[in-house]
Amino acid sequence: MKKVLRMFVNMFIITVFAASGQNIFAADEYEKFNKFCLENFGAKQEDLFYSKFGKDILVDENSSWVYTSENSACISWETNLPARSYIEYGTTDKYGEKTEEEERYYFVHILYLK
Repeated sequence: MKKVLRMFVNMFIITVFAASGQNIFAADEYEKFNKFCLENFGAKQEDLFYSKFGKDILVDENSSWVYTSENSACISWETNLPARSYIEYGTTDKYGEKTEEEERYYFVHILYLK
């Protein structure tokens, strides 16, 4: 547990420095952080999520919003459990286009169509 806590604190410190505008995250360091988050956080690691919020992922319809411009759109919604999301879209019923899937599990999802 101490090792996990130490890693989390180190990643938090790096994140705070990165938020200050300095580009200190090398791509491989970000991947390590992402892997750490996937392995240590989320509903799969905490059974309390399922006992409190259920086992099925539900979208809170009152939480969703869409902002569109001439060339893009920003779409957001919330789920009752952390999830990785993506949007399929296109000009026909077969869609054909897809956003990148989120890297980690989130309750609040904000995806961009460019």
